[in-house]
Amino acid sequence: MDYGFDLAFPVDRREPPGSRFLPARSRLGRGCGGVFRRRSSSSSRLLDFFSTLIGDLMADGRFKLDFRDDRFRAYATGIGEVILAWNDLHETLSSLFWVTLGIPNGLIPAAVWYSSKSDLAQRDMLEAALKVKAIGHPLETRDTFRKEIIWLVSEINKIADKRNDFVHSPVILLSTNEPTPAHHLGHKRAKKLSKKNLVGQASWFYDATIICRDYAADLNKSIGDRNTTLPERPKLPNRGDPSYA
Repeated sequence: MDYGFDLAFPVDRREPPGSRFLPARSRLGRGCGGVFRRRSSSSSRLLDFFSTLIGDLMADGRFKLDFRDDRFRAYATGIGEVILAWNDLHETLSSLFWVTLGIPNGLIPAAVWYSSKSDLAQRDMLEAALKVKAIGHPLETRDTFRKEIIWLVSEINKIADKRNDFVHSPVILLSTNEPTPAHHLGHKRAKKLSKKNLVGQASWFYDATIICRDYAADLNKSIGDRNTTLPERPKLPNRGDPSYA
């Protein structure tokens, strides 16, 4: 089955965009839930063309993508690795949450950590526990470690939104037969990736996440060993590096 499609435009610019390709009776509502309405401006007519095109493709079954198809393999492998690394990062952060609370029985901080349904909320809990100024705080006399973990959480938060763009963007196959972010109808996260190499982006997110996870583990070990010096702060990979393009 061919999942791809080519986008074409009329040669005669005097005609409304898509006028040669629209069916006799528009199936606009069938594919897109009737969200789009015709307007007089050329940009609105172009949007109508795209919505009709997407609607027709959906109605004809052209968007019933098989994500086990070989053309998705590299992308699917990459996104799977990113998700696994992200989950493992937050398991490591849970250990930092434990030592930050200083509760001997690890089941208690674990219950609090896992009570959250959001990894952002988990990071917020960790940051809040680190920032509180309280007598008897487990890291009260280890301010350099406290500040370093706060820095690490801040760096992870910077990665998180871009990672969410990558993980939560729908993809389609165009004539290139490569997964492409489906940004054509305005998906906000997909639009941010419209000019990105998805497989290269997967490599960057994986590398950056693993570096953060390993540093979190190093900090946790240093605190447990009562070291007085911080482990060497890592450098995150350059997202603009040609190897990720």
